Amino acid sequence: MPVKPAAACMDAVLPVGGTRGAAAHVADACGAAERTANGAVQVDNAGSTFEMDTIDDAIAPAPLIHIKTTVTPEEWSLLCKRESSKNEARSVGVRNVPKLIEEESSKRLEKVMNSQEIINDDWFVKGKWLWVTGRDQDEAAIEATLKAIATGSEFEFASAKQMVSAWNSADLFGSNNKDRTLDKYRSVQNLLVSYLGYSSDKAEVSMLYELLDERRLNKRATILSSIYSGRELRRYYLHLGAKAEEVDRLFGCLRKMICTAAK
Repeated sequence: MPVKPAAACMDAVLPVGGTRGAAAHVADACGAAERTANGAVQVDNAGSTFEMDTIDDAIAPAPLIHIKTTVTPEEWSLLCKRESSKNEARSVGVRNVPKLIEEESSKRLEKVMNSQEIINDDWFVKGKWLWVTGRDQDEAAIEATLKAIATGSEFEFASAKQMVSAWNSADLFGSNNKDRTLDKYRSVQNLLVSYLGYSSDKAEVSMLYELLDERRLNKRATILSSIYSGRELRRYYLHLGAKAEEVDRLFGCLRKMICTAAK
């Protein structure tokens, strides 16, 4: 996938807080060309003299519109504010994010904006999944949230620890109720599952397989985050006492979908 220009990159990574669309506005302005009835007009922004075409040899020249190709910080801020209300209806960002993760990912998003860093979203375009690791579970969840934002699409945030807790509690109401605890996460188009391995519960293996294999079959985008790499998490599940065949089944599903690991 070719490297994205700065404006396109900023448009991709800034879908939250009213910034998506502003970069596209700048890119469109930079590439615009005014035309008269007889064709394209050359516009010289560097000086005060402008060439003009005439309309059907008329005496009066056709006026040219000055095209602004630079944006001041104040104008950028104004564009961001104007786009804010539009973005609320576009369904972008990550829903149901814990406050800590939301605040820290917002800070990183600001740094990305200032440095014009390019965040690779090839995995999303190709229909693959992403595995994100960090020095701790919170760090991994923050980075995964930023990766989700960079796609420009809406994601649902979910904690594996909370999911497995609901999964186990369903036993009180009958085994058939287990699957119902996953209904919300099965159907959402884009899902971020964080805190893998944080529950220290071997039941997480069967719960994740039931969820992720169905998402694989329906080609729904998924980001997974953990303090562990895939290999480390596999060993950890076995250490917790999970059945080897269940662990193999889960990681067989993951190997088919994971594009790469991101730190």
